Amino acid sequence: MKNIQTVSTARLRRVAITPEDSPRVRELMTFGRDQLWDVAVLGQAPMPQEAIRLNNWLIIPAHQDNTEIPDHAMERVQAIFTAGFRPKGFVLVHEAPMMLSAPETNQTQLRTPWTLNLETTEKVINGLSFGVSAIAKLMVGTVTLAVAAGSLILPGLLLAGAVLIDPILIAVTEDNYWIEIDRWLV
Repeated sequence: MKNIQTVSTARLRRVAITPEDSPRVRELMTFGRDQLWDVAVLGQAPMPQEAIRLNNWLIIPAHQDNTEIPDHAMERVQAIFTAGFRPKGFVLVHEAPMMLSAPETNQTQLRTPWTLNLETTEKVINGLSFGVSAIAKLMVGTVTLAVAAGSLILPGLLLAGAVLIDPILIAVTEDNYWIEIDRWLV
């Protein structure tokens, strides 16, 4: 990927014919449903010439994407061409959340020299030893609880995370309608 262009949603909102008015959309949707595919009209926009970031989505023309496309998705593309449809092109859409910015660090460190007398030092050490003991016991209980809860929660979190990174294969019709053809987990 050489360049990634960022596009705002306002630029994509245009008054256009509805999908029901487009014979190409109707025909491709009917074909997909006849094949028992879960097809959907996602909207209308021009076919991108290069990778575009749109909010939390990365939109890449299929011929520029290096994602491995599974056999079942390629079979759908082949079936579309065999049936006589000639989309303008195909795009792959990936969920790509923006990276969180690094926290700001304060470079200024204040140094205040101070000293403690022997009696105060003993009180601090006794207080710290009691505190460390209490914290250690609390940590053991927390770790035990975390291990027990983690064995139940972690598999669910991993599955939820996997669902978030699913590419979507989209056919772009000649009248610029985007029709979802397939999606899969990476």
